[in-house]
Amino acid sequence: MRCYSHSAFVMNRTELLSLVASVIASLLISTSTHAQTQHVKVTSADGKKAIEFEFIRYIPATQEVVYRRHGAPRPMTSKLSLFSEDSKALILELQRAKEMAVVQAPIQDPTVAQRTPIASNQTGSLSELPARNEPKEGSMHEGIIKGLAIIADFPDQPISEERMAELKRKYSAMELTADGKIQSIKKYYHVLSRGSLTIKTDVVGPIPLPHNAMHYYKLGAKTGAKGQQVSLGRYKALEDCLNHLIASGFDFSPYTKVQSSDPRRDNQLLFLSFVCQARGQRSETGRPDALLFNASTTSLRFGGIKPIEADGVRFSTFFGGSSIHEVAHRVLEWPDLYGVGSQVGPQTGVSTIMSGVWNSTPDPYHMYQTGWLDAENIYGKSGRFSIQCGDVNTAYAYYDPSNPDEYFFIQPMIKSGLFDNRTNDEGLAIWRIYTKGANHVFPKEPLLVEMVHCDGVNADVRGSNVFFKSGQYDAYTADTVASSRWMYGEKAGLDSGLEISDISKVGSTMSFTLHRSSLKTDRVVHFHYRPADSEGWIPTAVCNLPVRTIGGFREINRDAVYKLPDGIESTYRSSILNNFLLSGHDNSLSSFSLPPKSDGENPTIVIRLNEMRQVKHIEVVGKTRSNIDKRRMRNTIASISDDGTQWETVGNVDASEDGRWLVTLSDGVSARFIKLENESGEKLTLGKVFIYGR
Repeated sequence: MRCYSHSAFVMNRTELLSLVASVIASLLISTSTHAQTQHVKVTSADGKKAIEFEFIRYIPATQEVVYRRHGAPRPMTSKLSLFSEDSKALILELQRAKEMAVVQAPIQDPTVAQRTPIASNQTGSLSELPARNEPKEGSMHEGIIKGLAIIADFPDQPISEERMAELKRKYSAMELTADGKIQSIKKYYHVLSRGSLTIKTDVVGPIPLPHNAMHYYKLGAKTGAKGQQVSLGRYKALEDCLNHLIASGFDFSPYTKVQSSDPRRDNQLLFLSFVCQARGQRSETGRPDALLFNASTTSLRFGGIKPIEADGVRFSTFFGGSSIHEVAHRVLEWPDLYGVGSQVGPQTGVSTIMSGVWNSTPDPYHMYQTGWLDAENIYGKSGRFSIQCGDVNTAYAYYDPSNPDEYFFIQPMIKSGLFDNRTNDEGLAIWRIYTKGANHVFPKEPLLVEMVHCDGVNADVRGSNVFFKSGQYDAYTADTVASSRWMYGEKAGLDSGLEISDISKVGSTMSFTLHRSSLKTDRVVHFHYRPADSEGWIPTAVCNLPVRTIGGFREINRDAVYKLPDGIESTYRSSILNNFLLSGHDNSLSSFSLPPKSDGENPTIVIRLNEMRQVKHIEVVGKTRSNIDKRRMRNTIASISDDGTQWETVGNVDASEDGRWLVTLSDGVSARFIKLENESGEKLTLGKVFIYGR
């Protein structure tokens, strides 16, 4: 590695440019990502301090320089403003040279050269990364977007100066809030894109409307695509605002338009936000202090209004409010990551910007697809890996090219970062990606993006056992409570080979040990998710393992179904792992933990056999062998019934030292229904249920 020296006091501009050219030439002939760091000598802004360091990269989003001092074990970060003007110029030229070298260097993963994780003591070769989809027509991932925000003003509920100032901050403020969080659309996407996308919004208004708020509200509502009631009044209010601006001679031509081959989208404003907020009392709406108009991305045509044209702009689609979420829909074409209809709610296991609100954390899958996330594939590698906390632009990927539709992203999530992860936890986040899934239609289809909860229960997005870290949940393997096995497609049920242990505590960085595991291929299931039927009965996954027997009685559970009681959260009811409860697989493949009902009643499941059968044994296998799960199992009771209405208790757990419990019935007892219940009111915690009979 060459060592370049630079002094702001002795080098003139010609010498500096010559030095930069030399650096660029050196970088461009380098084909190793590790050879693209350079030693430089820079000076402080006041010219009093000179230091020599190994330049790693410059981060435009935060205007920070990442470097390593001589002899230091880890990189450091400093603001660019701390350096002299000539040193700043040198740093920026080094970054541009690094980016040019990345484009020309013949390496498989062009993003690794700019990544910030610290990794050491690794073995294994660089593997290819997941494919990136072509950007959707009409989306925009870089450049400058000039957007328009129209603020409506009702005569009976005039908008205040304080509210107008707040809205302007939500669109354009670059400073952080007092607690260090992002507070504007512009700042959010500036950080996400590392400065490559700038959204400049003109806030126009307040625009006076000719009618009071209730006049627009009483125009009625229409059922939207997600099953929600959409007030039609906001469409008429937007029409009135646009006509007011057109009549006053407002020029719409400077604003960024969609360029599309679809004439219905071509020349629409790419960024058109409409704020139409008013409240109504219970006497008017039937709801106390209710917001009259909701915010979402929608079209004027949905509201029964024909598109309006002015200055070559076609006003058709807009989004409501100053919503970062809706901007991602409109500008980036990112889809919803929450369910629809009765399944509305976060379905990714954690609140992201596409399943939450305002400034939630972005998910790594869509960041990667947009080109804003640098990933290093750790498949086939082993050793100790580290990654910087709070950096949403960097993640590790675990991608097996032989199973391209399913893979993992790994990155920390912390409470003190720029984004709000909307949980009571922080640590190493592990995301499961299935490219053939779709969160917005879950559970009809598998999830596209899912946060893996370390405790195996993905329903509580605000829980304290979400992320992996040192302590109880410091590993992620095929045999942990949350299993790393493949879940979908032809390899569903097979060991993915992802085996992580010794996950560190949360700090400025997090680290973990990756093992090159021997794949466990003996446990196989060819499985495609099947949701519950119209009556709520959950089917069972197909299993090709040998049928178990006890004393001449065989498993009779593999074609059974079961039902969860009413009052259970939808995320429990629609978990893909539910299909494995009766499937006959071993305990490590899945887990099941059911909370008490919302009305406080005991958690219960009811199993229905294919037909009336002679039942001899009911075997319940604990989710884990922890003392907590053993205690919960001791409060489990089993009952049988012919018709599912009249129940006879046949056993209860009084001891379960090995995490297994077997109830043996008298010979000749027939039943079709089996009920398992935790009578203490705690979680009903199970791994597998086996029923033996004839």
